[in-house]
Amino acid sequence: MYICISQISYSSALAALSDRSRFRNYFRTFPSFEDLAPAIASLMRHFNWSRIAFITQEENLFTKALSDFRTEVKDTNITVIDRSFKTQQTDLGRNIRDIFGQSDDYRIFFLNMYSDKGREIICEAAKR
Repeated sequence: MYICISQISYSSALAALSDRSRFRNYFRTFPSFEDLAPAIASLMRHFNWSRIAFITQEENLFTKALSDFRTEVKDTNITVIDRSFKTQQTDLGRNIRDIFGQSDDYRIFFLNMYSDKGREIICEAAKR
């Protein structure tokens, strides 16, 4: 039996959930990652920023945002570097140089990960 109950999510960003043929009663208050790429690119162009570093947790949920952004800025002067880490990786703070790599001259970072990993990376970066 199918019951038409509306579902509203405050944080789900998976683009597949936008498919109205499969999820006709699903709504969200948070945009999908597909909507983020044009918004970030627009901000970069507005402020004349030309370099961005993506740091991504290797999860299906997060990896699509980088590919969408690369497509969005393909024919622009925006340079994109990306670093990623595996979800199982522990003690990110000690490996912060491995994550940031050669990105010392970057000022715009897009952290695409779960909040616990994001806090760890931001706290360690602030110490340096």
